[in-house]
Amino acid sequence: MEVTPFIMVLLGCVDGSPKCEPIMTLPAAYSSEASCKAAQDEILAVVGDRRVIAQCRPKPISGKTAAKASA
Repeated sequence: MEVTPFIMVLLGCVDGSPKCEPIMTLPAAYSSEASCKAAQDEILAVVGDRRVIAQCRPKPISGKTAAKASA
C-alpha cells in the first residue's frame, strides 16, 4: 500500500466572505493526515491571525495537476 504524504495550505479569509483564498503552502510534507492535523494549532499560533486557517491536503503527485491529485 502506498502512503500519501500531506501538505498544509494556509488560507486567508476576508471577514464576512464565505470564500478563502490560498496564501501559502508550507514546505513540510507530513507522513499522514493525522500528523498534519496535529500540527495545525501550532502553525496557526505562530501565524497569529484569526483570518488565516490551515487545511491539510494530499500532496500532489508529480506529473499530475493539483486538481486531479485532490479529487
